[in-house]
Amino acid sequence: MGVLRSHMGSGVGLALLSACESWAAGADIRRIELIVMTSNTPAIALYRRTGYEIEGTRRASIRIDGVDHDQFLMAKLL
Repeated sequence: MGVLRSHMGSGVGLALLSACESWAAGADIRRIELIVMTSNTPAIALYRRTGYEIEGTRRASIRIDGVDHDQFLMAKLL
């Protein structure tokens, strides 16, 4: 899931997340997992605010422009 910078803070991310969770609950999915870069503080704040918890860190799990970055594994029980 991603939100254009121009639309950040407008509720688009929350609406997308809510739609995904509603679909998952209707499909009898009991757990949602996601991975987010540790530097993406706006996304992490949204996920925490909606009940996701950090379960672990994937160190140097993604390389962007030659630089390694860490990611959090986050999850929520529905």
